[in-house]
Formats: sequence, C-alpha cells, structure tokens
Amino acid sequence: IFGRIGFHRLLQQLTIGASALKGEVGVAYQGSLGISGGLPPYDIRVIKGALPLGLSFNSEGIVGTPAKAGLFSFKVQVTDDWGSSVSQKIRIKVFRALKISTESLMKGKIGKKYRATLEATRGKEPYIWSLVSGNLQGVRGVDLSGAVVSEARYEYEVCLKCHGISDQTT
Repeated sequence: IFGRIGFHRLLQQLTIGASALKGEVGVAYQGSLGISGGLPPYDIRVIKGALPLGLSFNSEGIVGTPAKAGLFSFKVQVTDDWGSSVSQKIRIKVFRALKISTESLMKGKIGKKYRATLEATRGKEPYIWSLVSGNLQGVRGVDLSGAVVSEARYEYEVCLKCHGISDQTT
C-alpha cells in the first residue's frame, strides 16, 4: 500500500517551462506557463511584480486581453495539490496593436507598369500578407505589381498577420 508519502515520491518534479511570452494590446491572449509534474490542480500566483493590466491566471497559465504595450517582468509561484512549489521569473512582451497603414493606392495608367506597396505599423515583424478576396495579378509579398490592361475599379481585401500574434483585414 502506497501512503501519501510514497505516492508523492512517484510524481515528477514540479516545473515551470515558460519564461518569455508575447501578446498584443486588445487581442485575446492565452499563454501557457508550461507547468508539468507535481499533482494538479495548481495554484498560480505572482510573488513579485505584477501581471500586465487585463491579464489573469487560469489553471494552465495566463489569459485575458492586454490593455497596455510594454515589457512586463514578474515572478510566479506554482503550488501543486501536495503543497510542493516552484517559482520562476516570467517576461511578457505586449506589442502595440497591429495596423494596416496604407489607406489607398494610386491610380494606374493603361499600358503602364503598376507597382504599389502596402504598409503596416506596430505589431511584431515579420508581417505576413495574404489576399482574402478579389483578383490581383502579380501579388508578391507586400508588393502589388504588373501592367494595367484596362480601365476598371479593382476591389480586394487583404489580411495582415503579425508574427503569429494577431491579424487585421482591410
């Protein structure tokens, strides 16, 4: 028969695997602390510093919607159901909200080459652009190029992703 002490020794050591996380202002966030070992459920609390405004803990890590950009450092302590605990310094980099800054494109001329660049600000580079709707010839990354073949109004929708953090469509 295993008693409480015998079972405790069979468990893996309680650890926190995460140390650096990233998020974006105004975007729903869920970051795992990489807690393993010990005996769930875990009690997670800040013992030094503070979580960014808008974030809190759940049983797996950090959740919420960051309200302010910046680099936030704090120390967390995780305690398992047996009372074992471990602590670790965590850093969360919260980026300013991603924004497509190109508001319009210049008009093209029939028979002339055309090139325009879509631009973005804030967020975390590299940016990843994709065409959501419409038909453009010669889309290469963020450059729109080719020859204008007829007079027409072209409409399209693009999506911008920010290094896996968030996206914006326009």
